[in-house]
Amino acid sequence: MKWYEHPSWRIIEASQRREWQLAYQWLVGGSIVAALFSLVVAWPYKIGLIALAGIGLLGMIRLSMSKNSWFQSSLLNRLRHHPDTVCWLYALRFQQMPLGFFLSERCRIVIGFSDGKKEDLYLLKTEYRAVMLLLQRISPHARVGWSDEIQQEFEKDPVSLLKNQGKAAR
Repeated sequence: MKWYEHPSWRIIEASQRREWQLAYQWLVGGSIVAALFSLVVAWPYKIGLIALAGIGLLGMIRLSMSKNSWFQSSLLNRLRHHPDTVCWLYALRFQQMPLGFFLSERCRIVIGFSDGKKEDLYLLKTEYRAVMLLLQRISPHARVGWSDEIQQEFEKDPVSLLKNQGKAAR
């Protein structure tokens, strides 16, 4: 079995899919609200709201036809084809508490690449550990954890975080 057939890889794909679905839902919701408000406001405002609804509709069409959809996201492509460029991994756990009431606990895994870019994965608390172990397995050369020193080193020279710098791809 190849590592990208691992169940944890499916969790990463599902996370990316959820992000695209959320963006799509916001566009649909915003377009509907703008269209409904255009029915009850005066003419000068109707033009703006109809334009806003149109922009939302165009955004939905572009999002659904985009080549960079969830199954071809830059993060998935980089992890699948260039795992040797991962130089830093760390995770943050946070609680979602709207109005002070506990809703859920989630995790954010930040993946730093040797070109200085960072990508985020937002996961459920139960998915975090399995995904982090998979990421550590496919990029054993990456530094794991966060500190001010590591952050500054990443900002100066990301490749310096690699354990085996001779094998790093820029």
